[in-house]
Amino acid sequence: MLVKYYICQLIFKKDAVFILQYEDETNGVKMEDSQLVYVYNIPPLLQYGELKNLLIDSNSITQYEDLDFNELESWLEKPHATISCEYFLNLWNILIDTLASQNDPSLFLDLAEDEDGILIYNKLFWGANLPEYTPPGKIHISDWQLADISNLQAIFKSGLEELKVVILNGLELQ
Repeated sequence: MLVKYYICQLIFKKDAVFILQYEDETNGVKMEDSQLVYVYNIPPLLQYGELKNLLIDSNSITQYEDLDFNELESWLEKPHATISCEYFLNLWNILIDTLASQNDPSLFLDLAEDEDGILIYNKLFWGANLPEYTPPGKIHISDWQLADISNLQAIFKSGLEELKVVILNGLELQ
């Protein structure tokens, strides 16, 4: 079965990188020799896909929300109780997909999979009120305690640091 890849844009300050994310029995991102494959503009990514016979949804970039890490960086500097569950859930998922794809030890993955991490993930998941899981007319509002916010901050701080290292050590296509 041919895996379908989606173009995903990650935004950091004034830079944006594009990566290939996939979803099948597992979710992940395209790696080459344990390095994240990324570009600063889309054409080399599409050329790479052709060269490697990858099925890339070239329209996915218009369908997939940008993952802007700038808001997260601001929040990490000055955490507050106003938490956009959908935004944080999207970041959580791309961090999981990226860091798990590299098959290296990860503090983020360890924190995300421990008891507090699972509690935080569930608060984000249900608080995002995804239409396929939220009955019509119902809305879930997550109750964020100080300890939850502190855990969320620790988890995302490690995830963001690790993601930056993965990109820095990645394979930039020209």
